[in-house]
Amino acid sequence: MREGYYWIRYINVVQVAYFENEQVEDMLSGKIVKGIWYLTRGCDICNNGEVEVLEGPLIPPF
Repeated sequence: MREGYYWIRYINVVQVAYFENEQVEDMLSGKIVKGIWYLTRGCDICNNGEVEVLEGPLIPPF
């Protein structure tokens, strides 16, 4: 997945979040996963399959 802003659904909340392609440790499983989501509502989370991408990456306005 490319870095950028996406419309996502996480725990039944739709929001815009920024995805960054870096390796992070999943605090619950201890595994290294590729990608982190910076959420506008809630704490940042690793890309462990809990996020449903609805649209994106979003194109910035000109």
